[in-house]
Amino acid sequence: MGITARAQISIEFMVYMAVALSSLAAAVYAYSAYSSRYSSEAGQAYLNSLFAKLDYHMQYPDSVFSAYVPKSICTAVANGSSIAIGKSVFRPDYNLEISSSVCAGSGSTEELNLSYDYNGTYTLQGASP
Repeated sequence: MGITARAQISIEFMVYMAVALSSLAAAVYAYSAYSSRYSSEAGQAYLNSLFAKLDYHMQYPDSVFSAYVPKSICTAVANGSSIAIGKSVFRPDYNLEISSSVCAGSGSTEELNLSYDYNGTYTLQGASP
């Protein structure tokens, strides 16, 4: 006694569905990994661009400049992690204070004010419009 044609079709259908679902899952996983890596690299490039401008403007005691402020700088500040700018390493709330006005407009180009208090602390603020 063999398997009926209807049962064989049902088994084949289930096998095809399993293969299709696993292929779909693999495609979704690959896309999410790629897009996550891409957005991470783009965020790092924007952050590096901002730090290059900060590095340049740190030679002046008080300067106003325009720069794109990525949201990742606010994440770094919120986590209290160190930020490397040029050859110096800054720790938020120690020798680099980033005001909340900078984070309020993050994700866009802003006018920024970088000031130095001659006690070793730089302050980065959103410039008044």
